[in-house]
Amino acid sequence: EHVWLNPPWELLQRVIYKLRADKARGILIVPAWPAQQWWPSLLEVAQEFVALPRPLFCVRPAHNGVVEPLLHSSLRLLAVRVDGARRH
Repeated sequence: EHVWLNPPWELLQRVIYKLRADKARGILIVPAWPAQQWWPSLLEVAQEFVALPRPLFCVRPAHNGVVEPLLHSSLRLLAVRVDGARRH
């Protein structure tokens, strides 16, 4: 079974930890942001990176709240195929 994850960015480190703990596989949507603290953890579970179109073209708010990618439209988003059982 594979999961589809698009968490709030401030939860990415916890989400990656949970993927590893559960040895889960799936697709994780993240900003292309190598300077972030969670980036090395992402590289440990990443199998494939796919660049997504600019947020304006691939993100749509599902509620009336603020949508992070639309606030930072210059950032690129990635769909990352992840495997929490992966070991280097």
